[in-house]
Amino acid sequence: MFDGGMSSTLKGLVKAARPHQWSKNLLLFVSITAAHQLFNFGALINVVIAFASLSLMASATYMINDLLDLDADRAHPRKRKRPFASGAVSIADDIKAIIVLALVAIGLAALLPPFFAVLLAVYVATTLAYSFRLKRAALADVITLAGLYTLRIVIGTAAAGIPISTWLLAFSMFCFITLAIAKRCAELTGTQVDPNAKIAGRGYYGADIEVLAGMGSASSFCASLVLCIYTSQPYVLTRYSSPALLWLLCSVMLYILNRILILARRGHMDDDPIIFCVRDRITLKLLAVSAVIVVAAALVHLPVDLIANV
Repeated sequence: MFDGGMSSTLKGLVKAARPHQWSKNLLLFVSITAAHQLFNFGALINVVIAFASLSLMASATYMINDLLDLDADRAHPRKRKRPFASGAVSIADDIKAIIVLALVAIGLAALLPPFFAVLLAVYVATTLAYSFRLKRAALADVITLAGLYTLRIVIGTAAAGIPISTWLLAFSMFCFITLAIAKRCAELTGTQVDPNAKIAGRGYYGADIEVLAGMGSASSFCASLVLCIYTSQPYVLTRYSSPALLWLLCSVMLYILNRILILARRGHMDDDPIIFCVRDRITLKLLAVSAVIVVAAALVHLPVDLIANV
C-alpha cells in the first residue's frame, strides 16, 4: 500500500501527465477512417500502438512544458492549481516520470514502421521548440499548434502504412488554425488582461483578441472552402455513392468552428478547444451528424438528376 505522501505524489503525477489530453491523439485514426480502411485490422492495430506511444510521449512533453512554464502558470487563475505550479509534486519526481514515459513510448515506437519513429521525433522536437520559444511568439504559436494537430493525422497515416490525402491535410490545417486561435482567445479572455498589457508567457496583448477572432473565423471559412472543392473532385466518385451529400458538412463545420470561437471570446470554454469539443454535448451531437452524413454519402445512391440539383 502507498503511504499518504507517495499516494499524493502518484496522483499528482497522473494529473500532470494529463491523460484526458490523450483524446487529441484520436486524430491518429482520421486517415484510416477517411481512407475507408478502418476494418483493415493489421493497420488498425498499428494505429492503436501508435496512439499509446504518442500519448505517453505527449505526457512527457506536457510535464516538461509545465516545468518551463512554472512562473506563468502560478500567475494564471486556473493553471496555478497544476501539480508543479502548486508544489504538490517535486521537480525530481517529475524528471523521473518524464524519463519513464519517454522510454516506454520509444519501446512501443520500435514495433512500428521506421517512419513512425521519425515523425515521433519531429513531434517531440516541435513540441519542445514550442515550449522553449514558439509559444511566446505571436502567430507562430498558433501555426505551430495547428501543425502539431495536423502532424497527428500524418503520424496515424505512417503507422497504418497508407497514403495521405493532401485535401485532408489542407482541410485539417485550416480547422486546427481556427482551434489554436480559439485557445489563445480563451486564454486572453480568462486572464482578463488589460488591452495594452501583454499576457504572461505569451506574445499577445489584450487588444489582440479581436484580430485573432477575425483570423480564426476566416480560417474556418477556408476549411469549408477546401471541403467544398474536394467534393467536386472526380476521384471522390470512386469512394462515395453520393458525394454531393458531403456539401452538408460545410455548414456543419462552419457552425462548429465559429461557435467555438464565440464561446472562447465569451470566456465560456476551457483553454483547450479539443478537450472542450470532446466534452461539449452540442459539439458531439454535431460531429455525430457529420458522421451520419459521411456514411450516407458513402452508402446512399441518389438519383442522377437529384445529385445535379443538390
